[in-house]
Amino acid sequence: LSRMLCLVQLLPVAMLFLQQACCDDLAGTPRQTLGLLFCNGSRVHSEVIYWRQVYADLEYISPIAPKTSRMQHQYITFDWDRAGMFNVLMVHENIPVIAHALGRTLVLPPETQLFHQDRGEGVGWKGVATKYEDLFDVDMLKRQRGLRVIGMEEFLEKEAVTGRLRDGRVPPSNSSRVREKALYDYLNETADERPTFGHSEHDRRDFYVALPGRWAPSDYRLKTLRRREQQRLAAFAGDRVPQFYDAPLRSAKHLHIPYWPPPFRILDHFYGKFFFADEDQQVYYRRFVRDNVRFADRFHCAADRMIQLIRADARRNNPQLAPQGEFYALHIRRGDKATDAGHVLTASEILDNLKRQDGSPLISSGSLVFIATDDPEGTCPTCIQKGKHCSEYAAEERPPGCPADPSWKAFEEAGWKLKFAKDYEPAGVFGGFHVKLHGVIEALVCGRAAAFAGSYYSTFSGYIHRLRGYHGLGEHNYFVDKDHVFDFQQQPLLGQGHSGWMREFPAGWLD
Repeated sequence: LSRMLCLVQLLPVAMLFLQQACCDDLAGTPRQTLGLLFCNGSRVHSEVIYWRQVYADLEYISPIAPKTSRMQHQYITFDWDRAGMFNVLMVHENIPVIAHALGRTLVLPPETQLFHQDRGEGVGWKGVATKYEDLFDVDMLKRQRGLRVIGMEEFLEKEAVTGRLRDGRVPPSNSSRVREKALYDYLNETADERPTFGHSEHDRRDFYVALPGRWAPSDYRLKTLRRREQQRLAAFAGDRVPQFYDAPLRSAKHLHIPYWPPPFRILDHFYGKFFFADEDQQVYYRRFVRDNVRFADRFHCAADRMIQLIRADARRNNPQLAPQGEFYALHIRRGDKATDAGHVLTASEILDNLKRQDGSPLISSGSLVFIATDDPEGTCPTCIQKGKHCSEYAAEERPPGCPADPSWKAFEEAGWKLKFAKDYEPAGVFGGFHVKLHGVIEALVCGRAAAFAGSYYSTFSGYIHRLRGYHGLGEHNYFVDKDHVFDFQQQPLLGQGHSGWMREFPAGWLD
């Protein structure tokens, strides 16, 4: 009996060992550990699931973090990014990483108005408050043993209205419900330190954050790195400026990261912003983001429904070409930063760009192609030159920057069956979502396409590319831009010395 009890006690350890011995895309990831998705209260088995359940990771505590008791009294606060949704996501990926690594309590910001609200873009969006937990799966962060997560009101009640922040200053009206500008002005004024994780004001060089390893956790300036770590650091850093977790930052009770100005703004991929001397820790945080820092279930549930509809359409459209509902996807941007040269790509130009070296098309005639775009009607409403819409010019008078034909007609002539998000609105896939959040669902859909070509200089396309890497589809990532179509095949690695927010790199999803 005693031997049997001993075997029972050892069984969980043995299972964990077997899991860890069989790893796939990211080191330390056991196979057969797909994460959970719940839709309308029920567990759903869906192809949109890319995150994993790595139970050992839930117990991980950063080797450079202070003891748990001290974690309770050191905080990091931050402002929402005031640009698009995927810039907001970029901040949401970076801040939990640095909070977990440093062992600081992560304070989530309160609800706010998002997405260029000062410009009044989007029907009905101005004045609509968005809660953090409505966008992201906060519960996954709270499950981490090495990360304490609280809301802004709890932080203000405990530390602010009691006068425990710098100089004993209390928030306006001594209220824990202060919001928007008044709140962030207060956090800026009372923070002990505001780390500059963006770029240098003097020469515009980017910053990166350098952190020590477990064998020398107090070597905050990385003076005792071993040879391999020195080589890794040199490749990671390039000509960027290191930011060290020096004594003033370590001793600070309250760190605050503002959205603006640029030296503070974090507009970089998490895997290119933070260098960990411990290579295992570097890989751990890639798993940490993949498995715990993601959009809320409701977005994935809507994407799952939309993918099913698209696959059904693809089978009906061409059962021989798409027996399993195979479809393709593009992201074509007609507004801000349409291309690096400000040129608006036409459908015929994109067709010419999306060809292999032998001249064959990347997407065959007869394929169903889902297009994520800010111009579903193909009229290019943002195409305005010299105060006039491009359609008002005669062909011989058309100024540079005006596309000859903004329509999607060339795609149809190439034999593609086109689908847009608006085609699935009648099915109710966007029910309950503000129009400004539809792009999140479209991104998750594009992540499952047989091949995807995105727009350069787009964090939306970038996220899709990484998402596809998580799904094992990274080999079929492309760009619609002529000079970048095959970047993932020809320039697959993280660029020397910069994380390149304008695109993603396989370093984000591979070991």
